[in-house]
Amino acid sequence: MTENIQQQQKIVIDGQNVAFWPCGKKSSKDWNLVIEAAKHYYDRGLEVHVYLPIHFFHRFDKDYKKTLRKYCIIQVIDCGENKSMDDEQMIAYARLKDCYYLSNDKKMCHHFKENNLESRAWCESHRIEFKFDSNGLFIPLSNPFPNEEVITNQY
Repeated sequence: MTENIQQQQKIVIDGQNVAFWPCGKKSSKDWNLVIEAAKHYYDRGLEVHVYLPIHFFHRFDKDYKKTLRKYCIIQVIDCGENKSMDDEQMIAYARLKDCYYLSNDKKMCHHFKENNLESRAWCESHRIEFKFDSNGLFIPLSNPFPNEEVITNQY
């Protein structure tokens, strides 16, 4: 990884959205998918932030947390009564840092105070959709980091 974090490109991951893939009402949560997505971008030299609601994070065992921390900075959000607080915090950080975010949620712009053409355009241009293949391999559906190469593979 690059030594100068200030210069490093960032990506923000909607952890709950990734874990709920393929987002069916009856699909179970697979938190290992979050590790796969974080590892994908970490291996390409990006600074990775994963946003997770606290009520899920507290259920993870010590080994899972340790593994996830290898690949990202974990942002745990206490959503309280506002169940979308993790999305609001994630998209605010992404907008502040003008970085890309990983989520299949096409309605993130609703979390901006001013949901207008400009905020919707920003969301659309900065959102990376994804899928996983039958073996659980992470597949981003766009690559805004064309010059990023796999720089580490030492696990």
